[in-house]
Amino acid sequence: MVIYDYDKFSSLCNEKDAELKDALTEKRSLEMQLPKLSSQGSKKTIPKELVDANNQVFEKIHEELKARSMLRTAEETKKRLLTSLEAKIVELEKKKSSEV
Repeated sequence: MVIYDYDKFSSLCNEKDAELKDALTEKRSLEMQLPKLSSQGSKKTIPKELVDANNQVFEKIHEELKARSMLRTAEETKKRLLTSLEAKIVELEKKKSSEV
């Protein structure tokens, strides 16, 4: 009976040793993959489509700002010309009224 118990215990120990070796092998495999996975996660890879879309949006905003700047310049020029024209009209009216 002692020999039977010894064989049974020995068999269970061998099974547990095999399971432990498998678990350790899997653990080592996962530990080896961990640096690769973390380095892939830390690299912020941005899809080319997203970069292209962002560039297009940036270009549209840039063009709009350029157009607004040109419009502002044109409006300022228009105001200066109108002021100058009004001053000349007033001057001409004064001349005309002094001649009469």
